[in-house]
Amino acid sequence: MPKLEIILLGTPAITVNGKPIEVASNFVRALLVFLVIEKHHPHRREVLAEMLWPGKPEGAARNSLKQAISNLRMALGDRDNGDPFLLVSGEEIQFNQSSQYWVDAEAFTEIIQTCDEHPHNELSNCEVCRDCYRRTTDLYQGDFLTGFYLPDNQDFNDWVTLRREVFQRWITGALNKLALIYEGRGEFTNAIEYSRQLTDLEPWNEENHRNLMRLLALNGMRSAALRHYQVCCESLRDELDVEPSNATITLYEEIKAWEPGVFPNQELSQINPISTDSKLIPEPDTAEKSTPIRKLTRRSLLWLIAASLILGIGSVYWIGLSKRFGTTTDPGEQALEQIPIAVGASTDTLPPTVTERDTAEAISAATQVSTKSVVSTSTQTASTVDREADLQALTALYQQTGGSNWSNDDGWLSERSPCEWYGITCRGEKIVKLDLSNNQLKGNIPSEMGSLSNLEYLVLSGNSELIGPIPPELGQLSDLLHLELASEEAGSLLSGQIPTELGNLLNLEVFVIQNSLISGPLPMEIYGLIKLKVLDLGNNQLSGTILPEIGNLVDLENLDLGGNAYMSGPIPPEIGKLIRLQYLYLGDSNLSGTLPPEIGNLSGLRVLQIDGNPLFGPLPKTLTNINNQHFRFDRTSLCEPPDEDFQAWLDGIVDLHSSKIVCE
Repeated sequence: MPKLEIILLGTPAITVNGKPIEVASNFVRALLVFLVIEKHHPHRREVLAEMLWPGKPEGAARNSLKQAISNLRMALGDRDNGDPFLLVSGEEIQFNQSSQYWVDAEAFTEIIQTCDEHPHNELSNCEVCRDCYRRTTDLYQGDFLTGFYLPDNQDFNDWVTLRREVFQRWITGALNKLALIYEGRGEFTNAIEYSRQLTDLEPWNEENHRNLMRLLALNGMRSAALRHYQVCCESLRDELDVEPSNATITLYEEIKAWEPGVFPNQELSQINPISTDSKLIPEPDTAEKSTPIRKLTRRSLLWLIAASLILGIGSVYWIGLSKRFGTTTDPGEQALEQIPIAVGASTDTLPPTVTERDTAEAISAATQVSTKSVVSTSTQTASTVDREADLQALTALYQQTGGSNWSNDDGWLSERSPCEWYGITCRGEKIVKLDLSNNQLKGNIPSEMGSLSNLEYLVLSGNSELIGPIPPELGQLSDLLHLELASEEAGSLLSGQIPTELGNLLNLEVFVIQNSLISGPLPMEIYGLIKLKVLDLGNNQLSGTILPEIGNLVDLENLDLGGNAYMSGPIPPEIGKLIRLQYLYLGDSNLSGTLPPEIGNLSGLRVLQIDGNPLFGPLPKTLTNINNQHFRFDRTSLCEPPDEDFQAWLDGIVDLHSSKIVCE
C-alpha cells in the first residue's frame, strides 16, 4: 500500500513512497494540508471552495475545487488505491484517518501532549521528559508551512498564521524545558544550545536573551555572555525599538565585573537563580540605572592631568594611574579622602582640593619621566622620528586599554627601551612584534597603532573586553604578516565592519578575528590578500555572500567563515581553486543552494564543516577525492548518494555528522 509522508514544520514537502507528488499549483497543496490538519470531520465542498478561491463566483470556485480534487487524487495514486487518502462524496470531502500516512506536525503534537502529561518528582532528573522534549526539537525544522501562502487569500493565510503561532508556542515551551533540565543537571553546554534556539525563535523576548547571558557566564564563557548583551540590544532595537531593561543591564554589569577565570559556582545565587521545576522567570526589574563611579586619589588625579597635557591625549578614562606610579607614603595624603569621578567625566572642572601649584608640580614630575624616554628633538633623525611615533602609539595603547590593570605591564612607559617592555620583540631598534595576548586589555584599539611602521606581528587575542571598531590605520602596517585580534576561546567586543584599508596589507599571511561582533560583508579588498594562509573570521555577524573572488586566495590553508548567521547565498564553485586548503569551516551560517562538485578538488582537506545551513541536493561524488577525517553536514537538507563507493567513503570518516538523508 502507498505511504504518504507530509512535512509541514519547515519548508513543506509531500511524498508518496518517497517520491514528491506532482500537483498543478499551491492551491492543490493547500487543499491537502488543510484536510490533513482538520481531518477529524468532513468538510463541505462549498466551504472549501469559498476558503481557497474567495474572489471567484460560486460556480467557478466549485469548478476549481473539482479540478483540484481530481489533480490531488491522481498525484496521490488514489484511483488505484484500495485504501484511498481522500474520502470524496458529492457534497463533502475528508482525509482518511485509517490510510497509510505520517505527518510531522501530528507526530509533534502527540509528543508534546505526552511530555506535558508525564509525571515526575523533579524535571531535571526525569529522563523520559528529557528524551521526549528532545524528540520535539528533532521534528521542528522550522515554522509551520515556512514560506507557503496563497496570494489574495486572507482566510487560508490567517488559518496558517494561527497554526504557526500554536506550534511556535509549543516549541518554545519545549526548548524552555530542555534548558531548565540541563541547567539543573549542571550541563551548561546543552542548556546554552537550547537557550540559543529560543533567542533565535523569539529575538524580541528579552527574558530569553538574559537567560542565555546568564548560562554563558555560568559556563565560564564570560566574553560570549558580554557579546550576547550586544546582540540582545540590537535585537530589541530591531524588533521593538526599545533599549534593554534595568534587569538586563544589571546582569551585564555583574558579568562584566567578574575576573577572568573566576566564574564562581558559589555565586550562582547572585545571578537570577531559578528552579528546574519552574519557568524561566527573571528577578523583578527594579534595578536603578546609575553612572559607574570610580575612586580617584589626589596623587592619581595629578598624574592624570599631567599625562593629558604632556602626551596630548586630552580627556582620558581613569585607568588606575596610582598603581602605575606607586602608592604614596605621605600620612597627609593617606588621610586625604578619595575624590569620586564618574567614568568619562570631563576634567575641565577640577575638585577644589587640586591647586595650580599641584598641577605645576605634577607637570614638572611627569616631564622628568617623559624626558628619560624621548630623544631630544634637536638631534632627530629618521630613526628617532620612527622611535617617537612608536612611543606615541605604545603610550596610546597603554592608556586606552587600561595598561595599569594588565596582567603584565613590565617595563611599559618606563625609561627602559621599548624593546625591553613586556610583549615587544625588536630587530635591532625596530619593533617587529607586539604580542599582548591574554593580558586583560580593556578598551579600544587606538588609531595610533598604524604608526608602528615596522611591525610584522600584531597579536591582541584573548582579551575579551577589547571593544569598538577596528582602526583603519592598521592598513598602514605594510610589513604586517600576522594580524590576530580575537581568539575563539576568549573572543572580544570588537564591532563594526572590516576596514577596506586592511586590503593594503599585501604581505599578510594570517588574519584572525574570532568570536566577536564584526558585521557587514567581507570587503572586496580582502580577496586581494593573495598571500593569506589563514583567514579566520568565524562566529561574528558578517553578512553578504562569499564572492567568487575567494578563488584568488590560492595559498589558503585554513578558511573559517562559520557561525555568521547573516552570511547567505551559495558556496561558490571557485572555492575549488584553494587546493592547499586543509580546514574549511562554513557551518551555522545561512548559506544555501547545492554543494559545488569543485569542492572535490580540495584533496588535502582534513576538516569540512558545512552543518547548520539551508543547503540541499545530493552530496557531489567528487568528495571521494578527499581523504578528510572530519565531515559535518548535519542540520542541512543535503542527501547521501546511495552509490556503494560513496557510502564506503563516508564509512571511512572518523568524525562524521550526517543529515541522515539518503538520495533517491
